[in-house]
Amino acid sequence: RKESSAASDVYKRQVLNNFVTFIPNVFSPNGDGTFDTWVIRNIEKHPEATGQIFNRWGAIVYEGPMTAEGWKGQTNDDKDLPMGTYFYIVKYSPDSKALAGSVTIMR
Repeated sequence: RKESSAASDVYKRQVLNNFVTFIPNVFSPNGDGTFDTWVIRNIEKHPEATGQIFNRWGAIVYEGPMTAEGWKGQTNDDKDLPMGTYFYIVKYSPDSKALAGSVTIMR
C-alpha cells in the first residue's frame, strides 16, 4: 500500500501473473477530467476481469466487466451514485482469487 498527500495516490498493490496491479481507493467522477473513473492499473492484462460494487447496505450497485476504461461511479443503468464509500469484489478470471476492498466516490 502506497500513501501520499494526494488522496488519489492511495492504492492497494497486487502482483498477479507478473503484472503489478494498483487498485485506487478513491476517485472523483465530477467531469473535471482528473480521476473521473475508477481504473485498476493493468486490468487490460486480464480480459476476463469482472467486478461487483456494493453500497454500504450490501446491495449490488454495479456488476460487470472491469476494463481499462474504468468504472464511472454509476449503476448498471447509468445513474450516478452519490458520494460515499462503496465496497468491491474483483476477479481477474473465473478461477482467480477474489480481491476485495473499498473505494470512495468524491464528487
